Amino acid sequence: MLDLYVSAAIGTAMVTDFILPSTFLLSHIVIWNGHQGFATNRGINDVEILTSTDGGVSLVSQGMISVTEATLVGLGSGGPDHIEALAVNADFIRFNVTSNHGDPAFISLREVRFYTTPIPEPSTATLLGPGLAGVASLSRRRAGGR
Repeated sequence: MLDLYVSAAIGTAMVTDFILPSTFLLSHIVIWNGHQGFATNRGINDVEILTSTDGGVSLVSQGMISVTEATLVGLGSGGPDHIEALAVNADFIRFNVTSNHGDPAFISLREVRFYTTPIPEPSTATLLGPGLAGVASLSRRRAGGR
């Protein structure tokens, strides 16, 4: 879970990067929009979600979404909005915010929660078995050819 507050001019795109500790299967994302105090017109609106499995070098768009405006005055967030059925591998996620819900001086995002499943890396024992079988096969061929 990540709590995030961001201010940026609406004329420029706001980019937020999330770097995951390893590659995960991303199943869905939950977003709570934000505002400041009693100003509810500062949350993100249109967001492109991009993912990568090489640390952000090659990005793949997962599409544009619109996030619900935060209307819970004084509580700090709105939503949540659920982005489901992603089923994409990722070690890097980028939010490219292209618009907000009003005040051009602020873009605010309250909380993002990623639902993931770790992708297991091949273990040494798993790789060692086929390697030893190959060496044994080579040894048999050489022994039979004499």
